[in-house]
Amino acid sequence: MSLMNDIINEQTKQGNLGGKNGALGKNSSSSSDNRVNFFIITGEITDSSIGNDVDPFVRIGTIDSKDKIKWFLKTPVKNNTKKPSWSYEINQDINLDQIKKLAIEMHHKTLLSSKPIGEAAIDISNLENQSLVYETIQIFDPKDKSKSVGSVYLSIEMK
Repeated sequence: MSLMNDIINEQTKQGNLGGKNGALGKNSSSSSDNRVNFFIITGEITDSSIGNDVDPFVRIGTIDSKDKIKWFLKTPVKNNTKKPSWSYEINQDINLDQIKKLAIEMHHKTLLSSKPIGEAAIDISNLENQSLVYETIQIFDPKDKSKSVGSVYLSIEMK
């Protein structure tokens, strides 16, 4: 090991350089994390109560065992459309031993905030056994979980 590595390791132990969980720390990425590619292709809002002037975006997060969501993806906003096309891609490290579900939400961007359009939770516990999945995810009204309000078409690929 080089002198530089010794210095970095010692500084990390002392809490410097971002600490043990920082970018240079040994625990910055768990060895059981899997690199997963998310490609958000298109969406569609089917709820007739939502006008054509909607400005949708999608966000995706992991759901832990305590049902806490950690958001890691947000698509750009598409203006004035009920059929957005994103072609938005991101790679994310996910510990598939701990994370078994993803949260998907579609929102309407307003001037100062956003309003939820629909949401879904999808099971990814079987993802390790499949290298590539194309999926149309039905999203449901946040207040009436039985009412489908649209869909998001995406691919999920193990890297």
